[in-house]
Amino acid sequence: HLHGELYDSRGYVQEPAHVPTRERLRHTLIPPQQLQWSIVKEMADAIEEAWKETQQQINDFALLTLCQMEVTRGMIKAARCPPDGFVQTALQLAFYRDQHCFGLSYEPATTRIFCDGRTDGIRGCTPQSCAFVKAMEEKPAQASPQRKLELMQESALEHQRRSRLAMAGQGVDRHLLALYMVCRGKGLDSAFLEAAIRSPWRMSTSNVPVRQCGRWSELPEGLTYYSASGGFGPICKNGYGVSYSFTSANRLFFHISCRPSDGNTDVHRFGRHLWYAFRDMAALFPAAGAGSCSC
Repeated sequence: HLHGELYDSRGYVQEPAHVPTRERLRHTLIPPQQLQWSIVKEMADAIEEAWKETQQQINDFALLTLCQMEVTRGMIKAARCPPDGFVQTALQLAFYRDQHCFGLSYEPATTRIFCDGRTDGIRGCTPQSCAFVKAMEEKPAQASPQRKLELMQESALEHQRRSRLAMAGQGVDRHLLALYMVCRGKGLDSAFLEAAIRSPWRMSTSNVPVRQCGRWSELPEGLTYYSASGGFGPICKNGYGVSYSFTSANRLFFHISCRPSDGNTDVHRFGRHLWYAFRDMAALFPAAGAGSCSC
């Protein structure tokens, strides 16, 4: 059910009246104190083991931060594409060129309009995105530039449609997870649910918001700062983690990560594929030239 009391007329979360203000917190918080630990041998061994495992994971992690500045949000909208759907379509094209196959792709959708709602999954690899990628990659080319533009628009709009369904509680992945947990709890076997839950997400993506705090408005007049936001790792060993954020109308940051030990993933190679995907898709715009990006 909807929990309207928590949100104002614009849909933003309202702080309850009993929550203290920042000034009140500043005067009532206890100063931080250093904790004194008593560590027994079993705990020391566990800490050492965790440290080694953490170091292994750090050493097997690659990250590329990329800033795309030529294909602007205005250009994307002028081509009748939702910006997030356009980016997701570009990611599908880049992934296919990198791995020579399609793979499950995940993007979270917020379900905060529901009481205790958190997220659901948006599947970025759709029949529409696959049709566009195939049209772009077929040799010799069969589809005209106009047809490719139409397929690109259909892919971006389909992603927007699925995003709205997921935010309205009509996604599939949390439903599948609930069915799977019920089966496990009742001792039932379902080959379909096993396959659905255990299929690897080859690309985990997220449109990460920036400027969520009010301090941005306190910057001196005339100064402009851009936050590259943050990123995350891949979900599966032979996959990619891709976060992105529009920090302005013409500035799009990406964080691309992978596990190099897999041997079949490379953040710099994927970054190049993503750059060319943006360039090739922008060439389909009615009036747009090829752009550039900095890594």
